[in-house]
Amino acid sequence: MTRRVGRAGTDALTGLADRARLERRARRLLTGERHGDPTRRAVLIVDLDHFKHVNDTLGHAAGDAVLVEVAARLERVARPGALVARLGGDEFLVLSAALPPGDDGSSLAGAVRRSLAPPVRVDGVGLRVGASVGVALEGRDGHDLVELMRVADRAMYADKARPGAPAREEAAADPTLGPDLRAALERRDGSEALGLHHQPQVGWDGTVSGYEALLRWSHPRRGLLLPRDVLPVARAEGALTALTLHAVARALTDHAVLAAAARPADPLTDLATDAPTVSVNVAARDLLVDGFVDDVASLLAASPAPPGCLLLEIAEPAPHPRPAVQALFAALDALGVGVSIHEFGAGAASLAPLAGYAGVRELKLDPALTRAVATDPAAARLVAATVGAAHALDLAVVAEGVEDPGVVPRLRELGCDRLQGFLVAAPLPPGEVAAWLERWRAGGGAQALLGA
Repeated sequence: MTRRVGRAGTDALTGLADRARLERRARRLLTGERHGDPTRRAVLIVDLDHFKHVNDTLGHAAGDAVLVEVAARLERVARPGALVARLGGDEFLVLSAALPPGDDGSSLAGAVRRSLAPPVRVDGVGLRVGASVGVALEGRDGHDLVELMRVADRAMYADKARPGAPAREEAAADPTLGPDLRAALERRDGSEALGLHHQPQVGWDGTVSGYEALLRWSHPRRGLLLPRDVLPVARAEGALTALTLHAVARALTDHAVLAAAARPADPLTDLATDAPTVSVNVAARDLLVDGFVDDVASLLAASPAPPGCLLLEIAEPAPHPRPAVQALFAALDALGVGVSIHEFGAGAASLAPLAGYAGVRELKLDPALTRAVATDPAAARLVAATVGAAHALDLAVVAEGVEDPGVVPRLRELGCDRLQGFLVAAPLPPGEVAAWLERWRAGGGAQALLGA
């Protein structure tokens, strides 16, 4: 990725105008129509359609590369005299050059869509992002930047919702996916359509302590669908609990492959390691469904995997422990099933309630907190306090979302126990775990991340 050189008034990543520079230029440029000049300018809001998918699958470094390329394409398609700005995230603005009479900006909007249609190549992978575009015309829709952006923003969302457009909840909008999901869940033929990819979690000695199981649906028409695509469909079908239990069953099945990969290649020279854990994300409503714990117990009884290998990942529980939830945690603990609290620190983080729950084994820092520890003193202080309190409760702390090598030494200084993220590995199909682990060991594991 070629990162632009930042300067005053520019976005540090893309080199485009930032909002302050945009506002200054707009005050000078959006005056012609009011002073009798027949030429007008248009404001275009450009929002990428599949950007979250890039971040979810390839990580934020790949996402940054996409944003840099999108910025370059927008600058190429905008005529001299236009201004291209990044508003934030995956949203851009184009303030057009003076338009010829009769042009309402739609031709530029079409050119923008065409420029973003070809895939963006990142590390040899072609990524299709596409964009939804909204247009506002000076004079017709407003006279200043605020008015024009408001109209263009509404037009952009209308463009995103048009028939045939890629909506944000694209998969959920497909009425055929519900029956397809039901059929996949009811299949008992060993089909791999609803499978799992596993993202490793490593300690400072390089040992893989566990994997997070992430749902992948290989759909015959849609291709590979991620949890954000599948979960709304399952929720609409009333099949969320069935999907969760399916994921638990597959995780227990996959554990044999994960454990085999963890065994040392030469037992005479390498120390044996404990079998890794495998964690499955579970919605709070699933935990409280009647019979959920009994269903998990049945799956454990039918699996050769040891009960201690399974963790259920949930969001932070309520600040005041409820007797029903405490009883549920205790029942899982009796089965040997542990609980992992993910996205800790995303909201009003509090460790106090966790002392009232049995079976909680680890906390996973919210990825935004992980990314901030090297540059934000407040984030570092929160992580340090979390680690100290968690260790007092005998909980491990996992830094989730590790993508930047610069945060790794800081995470170690702050006492985090384990790392998880694209810097370690992307989520892997079970059959690729052994090969990745061989490369990980050969490359020096966690010590290589630290630059040792």
